[in-house]
Amino acid sequence: MVQAFILIQTEVGQAAAVAQAIAELPGVTSAEDVTGPYDVIVRAEANTVDELGKVVGAYLDERIVQFEQDRERNKERERERERERQRQRELERLEAQSPAPAAAAEDDSEEE
Repeated sequence: MVQAFILIQTEVGQAAAVAQAIAELPGVTSAEDVTGPYDVIVRAEANTVDELGKVVGAYLDERIVQFEQDRERNKERERERERERQRQRELERLEAQSPAPAAAAEDDSEEE
């Protein structure tokens, strides 16, 4: 049996989720979130070095790509939320600058 310990750095606050997802992969015997320069320590094993390389290479690379795609989607969602907040603030600013409709109606009735 061949074993490997893989040290992973994650985005802030993502260590537990990464460890949980990686722990489910075939060949991974444990995945723990830790403190220090690395966020997750993974223990993987296989019958041969070649098999271990496939576990580490194929499965972990696939997960890393998925995490990166998820992170990019989350960033885009946050950018969209920020654009929406900016639009809302601009609308509120414009509404505060324009005269109130009731006051405009009173001005029209006074002129008659």
